[in-house]
Amino acid sequence: MSFSTVDQLDWNVISRDLFVKVGDEEIAVPGKKAQLRDDTSQVIGVTGKDYQVFQNSSLKDLVMPAVEEGLLNISNIGYLGVGGKVFIQAEMNQAFTIVGEEHKGMITLMNSHDGTSALAAGVSDVRVICGNTFSMAMGDMSTKIRHGKALHNDAAQITAIMDYINENMKLYSEAVDSLSTTKCDESTVKQLIEFTYNKPSDSVRATNNIVKLFRSGAGNEGKTLWDAFNGITEYTNHLAGNDDNKRYVSANFGRNAVLNRRAFNAALAMV
Repeated sequence: MSFSTVDQLDWNVISRDLFVKVGDEEIAVPGKKAQLRDDTSQVIGVTGKDYQVFQNSSLKDLVMPAVEEGLLNISNIGYLGVGGKVFIQAEMNQAFTIVGEEHKGMITLMNSHDGTSALAAGVSDVRVICGNTFSMAMGDMSTKIRHGKALHNDAAQITAIMDYINENMKLYSEAVDSLSTTKCDESTVKQLIEFTYNKPSDSVRATNNIVKLFRSGAGNEGKTLWDAFNGITEYTNHLAGNDDNKRYVSANFGRNAVLNRRAFNAALAMV
């Protein structure tokens, strides 16, 4: 899977009827359309005829008013593969203070042009103290909109970006307060690891590193469930794997994002 963080998504998608060639004859494929990039003419997906395209320009329009007002800063923008999936991540310029640390809310917008997923929006958090990101996987995005006939009307529900981020960060702050006041020792950390990875902690290769990060990771003191959770996310977001691009994709949209979300929910259940 190729990965881009530097592409500005200054291209859109064009839909064309799909044909197969049999000898010299072209035969229309019923009920299907090909979706192509308008800059390279690459085919990025095959969808049903009723599939509604949500253009990259429309995705950018969801956040640009707040960017132009200086409220948000686009931190990552790009696509996966040849453009079948695209994303924008924008970080709040104003920080929240949660348990004595500065945090910035981040909105992640994801869209697909290949019919494999919905338009989705989710809020995550960046700990300013160490740049440790808690991100939601695609499956955990809090707002999803199908590419049907009502797509563009439904997209209006996520245009109030700042209210959307603020409300989610308020809920997040309340949850973090609970984690930061719940004592935790190494045996509890290992229990959290087992819930997160769904197997015994001694079978998880990351266990020793996570325990060390629980004790002495950025901003951690080895005392609370908050330290334990951040030990896991610091590992998944910064240490897991050797390829920075693959780690970024996994931490934001893939397996490690799922692990981060599972760790957060499991830690809250232990309060």
